[in-house]
Amino acid sequence: MPPPWLARAQDALKLYRVLEDRQLAVLVERPLEEVRDVLDRLVRAKLLVALRPLSLGVSSTTAYGFTVRGAKLYARTTGVPMPRAVHAKRSALTLLHELAVAEVGLVFRALHARAVLTLERFDTSRERIGFAHAIAGPKPELVPLVADAFLSVRVQGTRHALLVEVDRGTVSAARVAKKAEGYLAWLRAEGPETRFGVRALRVLYVVPNRARLERLRDAILDVAGRAGTGLFWFTEASNVRIETPERILEPVWSTARKHDPGHAGLFAAPAAPS
Repeated sequence: MPPPWLARAQDALKLYRVLEDRQLAVLVERPLEEVRDVLDRLVRAKLLVALRPLSLGVSSTTAYGFTVRGAKLYARTTGVPMPRAVHAKRSALTLLHELAVAEVGLVFRALHARAVLTLERFDTSRERIGFAHAIAGPKPELVPLVADAFLSVRVQGTRHALLVEVDRGTVSAARVAKKAEGYLAWLRAEGPETRFGVRALRVLYVVPNRARLERLRDAILDVAGRAGTGLFWFTEASNVRIETPERILEPVWSTARKHDPGHAGLFAAPAAPS
């Protein structure tokens, strides 16, 4: 007989596509070894695929996703549309990025479950949240603006719209700054209201370490203008963990404002972008 928590784990795999055993163990509130044992049985039954990002020296955990066979069985037994299957031959960099994006969703889901906030929407679809915007100038340029996720949450009655950019240090600071320039032009053109039906929106950067944070912040300040902007917020990935979801709400954020002290709480200040 499958354990009672397995249905929750499968629902999460449908939503996030790939998750680490660590993430799943916290989500279903069961010991890691128990979760690994059950998931590995499903791997042997060819219902799940096991993916190990250990080759990058980053993680000693295992990630799991549905095989085609497992996805069909899940759809048949639950009556929901078939989830996307995951193939074993997957770039380790892509896998680590997907797991980091999922971590953001899991953190906000945990805060919702604890009634700290209300999670209205978490969307990672490139088709639904991605777009492009033109930067005016002597040589107008169309800049793709495809975030990793869009979040809508309510905190004490106030709605906050957030675009999430998970940065793993693999893109040059110049490219990040160009994308930020596109976001600024889009904001001035009332893009958030047109695209998402919101007037106030922030772009959150989750970065691997403090050095990367400062580098991106400085690069974005160069295109933001003299005073900088409150559109862009930055924090280290260690502050976004399902084991300690409330950490993301603490004063662990920096903004792209010129004289930002670097100790802002995510919802302690107005969500207005400037």
